[in-house]
Amino acid sequence: MRAPRFLVALASLGALPACGARTGLDVPPVVVHQEDCVETGVSDIYVVTSQNQLFRFDPQIAVFTTIGNLDCKDPLGGTPFSMAVARHDHAYVVFDTGSLFEVSTADASCTPTGYVPDQVGFEKFGMGFSTNYGGPAETLFVAESGFGATSSKGLATVDTTAFTASFVAPFTPDVANAIELTGTGDGRLYGLFIDTNTLSASIGPIDKTTGQVPSLAPFSTGLVIDSFAFAFWGGEFYVFHAGNGPPTTVTRFDATTGAKEDVAMLDGSVVGVGVSTCAPVQ
Repeated sequence: MRAPRFLVALASLGALPACGARTGLDVPPVVVHQEDCVETGVSDIYVVTSQNQLFRFDPQIAVFTTIGNLDCKDPLGGTPFSMAVARHDHAYVVFDTGSLFEVSTADASCTPTGYVPDQVGFEKFGMGFSTNYGGPAETLFVAESGFGATSSKGLATVDTTAFTASFVAPFTPDVANAIELTGTGDGRLYGLFIDTNTLSASIGPIDKTTGQVPSLAPFSTGLVIDSFAFAFWGGEFYVFHAGNGPPTTVTRFDATTGAKEDVAMLDGSVVGVGVSTCAPVQ
């Protein structure tokens, strides 16, 4: 997801409840179905930049590999805004005009979808897949992200067959006006919440039926953030953030220990990342 430039704190993810308290980041006892996870590269994190570049990021060795340049022809002339990756070797990229495209994670080729912008009042949105009770079925969740003075309009889903959006609920509490999403193979959904009015940021779990956000982990760097995105992989969050243009820094956060580390940089402005729900959850 791409954000306007603002001073925001993007680091100290260790601000979690004391040991023994449930943070909402814990792994629930759900069986993860992976019988259909046979595609090549689904355990990587995929990355798109505002420069229309698509990359593969291997979190195990913190290395980027170039896939190619998107050839999406947005009739409204926009640029990439956010991305989500489905289980079967393809991604969805929404542009800042609201146009939604299906993109191959193999060669960056791009196909228009039948999605009509501004459904349920969402023009720009962060996005992420989460399985339905462990999969293999999954749902594409989107969070309205307007960056204006008002709050996000809330959480919705997009049917990737009919390309229709359905409103779920507003976020409770009212946590931010710029939001990115990531989901997991065991059915969790997380938000990276940016409040451009209070210049604050946090990560927390989202109830997929009510929009409730039961806990938040605040973080702060005091850097100017121009673009941001994140993904959950192998029990950790990978936050991609850039200020005043490239480069983008990748920060890994361990939700169990509270440890964080800058693990990689990319000479580009990352505005969306996605990871298949076939990726490891711990």
